[in-house]
Amino acid sequence: MTARRDGEARLSTVLVARFARLTWGTLAAYAAVVVVSFAFVSEVLHARSMARTADVIQSLLGMYADPGGARTTVAPDMLADQLLGVRSRFVITRTT
Repeated sequence: MTARRDGEARLSTVLVARFARLTWGTLAAYAAVVVVSFAFVSEVLHARSMARTADVIQSLLGMYADPGGARTTVAPDMLADQLLGVRSRFVITRTT
């Protein structure tokens, strides 16, 4: 009977060790999926936010453009006030 109990004890130890390995592996895979999904969602939301910001700035630039069509080098005061009211960093670039 002692040999059988020793075998059952070893089997129990092996099964617990395998189950523990499987559990930790599953938890690690789940954590990786969560991290990757959060990174993906934040990247998508960031891109959408940047596109919206660009649309708002483009709209403001169109709204405050010189009616005669002359190119200006300085944003009109009304446009600058509107952009400062957004309370976020922005950069106005000049394209040629």
